[in-house]
Amino acid sequence: MTIEKYLPTGNEIVSLPLIDENTAHIWSMNFLHMGYRGLVELNGCENPLLPFLQPYLLVHEKEIVLSPENLKFQRFNYWIPQFIAESEGVQVTGTYLTPVLERGFAIHLSAKNVGNDKKEIFLGLRGS
Repeated sequence: MTIEKYLPTGNEIVSLPLIDENTAHIWSMNFLHMGYRGLVELNGCENPLLPFLQPYLLVHEKEIVLSPENLKFQRFNYWIPQFIAESEGVQVTGTYLTPVLERGFAIHLSAKNVGNDKKEIFLGLRGS
């Protein structure tokens, strides 16, 4: 059994309050909307098992599951969450960015072959 732990980040306009430390999933995001005079929250679809956004890694067309066993989070400057995961001879890094005064966020994904053989690697984000 894994205990749910979240790593929030954000700026003055946009927030990622539910970044899951066990899976690297983003369960929701919210932003200020002056026209509505309030906060707007976006979640995944009605299926509670599908997050709003999730990073994924394919090695030779096989999906590598990011899990607590191969996933480690750290923070830069107490604010910027970053994960590193290693599996199947591939190290993947993901950084969640919410730049100051910007009306959006970015996720930087990179992969590195740490094994000796050639690999076909694909990184992406899946949303619902």
